[in-house]
Amino acid sequence: MNNPIFDTWWRAWFNGKNFNFPSSPDDTWNLEWDRSRREPGSFYQECISTAQLIADRSTEPIKVMFSGWKDSEIVAESFRIANIPFSCVIVRLENDLNIHDTSYAVIYCEQKNIPYEFLDINLTELYRDQDFLQKYEKYDRASSYSDWMYIFDQIPEGTLVAGNGILLEFWYKSNPDLKVLPKCCDGCDGVYGSYIFNTGLVDNNGVSYQKYDLSPSPWIFSFSEIDGDAWPNYMYHINRSSVTKFFSYTPEIALSTLKDPLVQKAINNEIPGLVRTADIKEEFYAQYFDFIKRPKFTGYEKFKKSDAYQNRCKYHRIDESKILQYHFWYQDLIGSLNPKK
Repeated sequence: MNNPIFDTWWRAWFNGKNFNFPSSPDDTWNLEWDRSRREPGSFYQECISTAQLIADRSTEPIKVMFSGWKDSEIVAESFRIANIPFSCVIVRLENDLNIHDTSYAVIYCEQKNIPYEFLDINLTELYRDQDFLQKYEKYDRASSYSDWMYIFDQIPEGTLVAGNGILLEFWYKSNPDLKVLPKCCDGCDGVYGSYIFNTGLVDNNGVSYQKYDLSPSPWIFSFSEIDGDAWPNYMYHINRSSVTKFFSYTPEIALSTLKDPLVQKAINNEIPGLVRTADIKEEFYAQYFDFIKRPKFTGYEKFKKSDAYQNRCKYHRIDESKILQYHFWYQDLIGSLNPKK
C-alpha cells in the first residue's frame, strides 16, 4: 500500500495476514502494535501534532466528519489551531432525525468560518436494503461500522478524518474477584459478564457487585473486533485516503491519553464510583479544549425507534457470542506503548 496516509502502527488482522478480513466463525484474530517513537507531549500537543502529520501525508483536501459532539469538534479544532485548511462534512438523516445532533455542527462551522457541506443519508431505506448489508458484512461481520463504510464511499474526494479511537472508550474496572485475565477469548456477552465490572451484574452467589469494595479492583483494556478496526481495514483495502481513528492515529497520541493526570487518577482508583473511563471523557477533553457544554448524542436517538434500525441490529454475519476480544491490564498495555529507553 503506497498511500502514506495510513499509519499502520496498530494492526488488527485475521488468520495470520495483516489487514485480512474474517471468513468464518472459526477465524483467529490478532492485534499487534508498535511502541511510541518518542515520549509523548500532552494530549493537546499530540492532537495538534496528529493534525499536522495527517496534513503532511495527505495529497487531498482534508474533510472532517463532524457529527456535532465533542470528539469531532476536537478533531476540527486541532486542524484549525494548527492553521491547516479543512472543511467539514455533516451527515444529515432523513426527516431531520438527527437535527438535535447536527445543529451544533452548523453553529460551530458558522462561528469559526469553517466551510461545510451536508451529506444526506436515508438510513430507513439503507437499513432495509439487504444488498447494502451483504456488501459490507464481508468486511465487518458484526455490521457495527457498515454504515460508516457506506458513508465514506459516498464522498469521492478528500482525505476523510473521523473523531474515533479515543482509548478512554475501552477502559473498565475489572470484577473484584478476577485474578487471571485471558489474553484473547470468545463470547462478547460472556466476556463482559465475567471480566468487566458492571453495577447491574451479580456474582455466582447472587450478590450484586455493588456490595463489593472496588478500591483494589484493577482496570482492564477491553477491545473487540466490533470496536472499529473493520472500518480502517476496509479503507486500507480500497486504498481510500482516510483517517478513521484520529485519537489513536499514532502511538504518541494514544499514549498521551493513558498518561494524562486525570486518567492516571482514575486508574489509581482515586475517583469514587467510576467503573469506566468513558464517563470522564468530557472532563478529560475540557482540560485541553474550550467548547460549549451540551448533551452527548449519537444522532440515532430518534432513529432507534424505527423498525429499520431494529432490522439492522439483528443483521450479523456472526453470532455476537462469537465475537473476538482482547483484554489487557493497564500496566501491561502502557508498558508496551512506552518508547524504548
